[in-house]
Amino acid sequence: MYPIMKGFKSGNDLYALFLNRTTGYIYDAGDTAWEEIGTFNDARRDACDVALTDLTCDVYVLTTRPTGIAASDDWLAVICEREGASPASTDPVVGFEDSRMHWLRNLLEADWSIDTTTTPWDMVAKVKGTAIELVRKELTDISGNNLTAISTIIGAATEP
Repeated sequence: MYPIMKGFKSGNDLYALFLNRTTGYIYDAGDTAWEEIGTFNDARRDACDVALTDLTCDVYVLTTRPTGIAASDDWLAVICEREGASPASTDPVVGFEDSRMHWLRNLLEADWSIDTTTTPWDMVAKVKGTAIELVRKELTDISGNNLTAISTIIGAATEP
């Protein structure tokens, strides 16, 4: 399922906030557990941030799954740039990561049967079929609770 990888100019501080799509809970990095969001202020954001590592080549990574997040958890990670001394609600959102895309990558990697007879059309058909199933699942899983939780985390921020 990992690593999380985000292209972004080196020399900055990026962090992720994980939202569980099933429960609407946020991952608290200090408690290493999924918890209700509660009052989402700067102190709460600071308790929930998971730092990404700057590889100094305009790439940031999170190479291990945080303790308390199971491989089977269905999450969305909001990636923010920390602008001050600690995470704050004014930090811009710079991207998103999705457990379902990691699932898709893992499925494709595990399911590739590439040999000398595999054509590009074979690969397109495999990706297309998997992507259709992913979208179908996404549409059936959306709930108002999760959308509210996501909007609480990112506020009025927009991805550049």
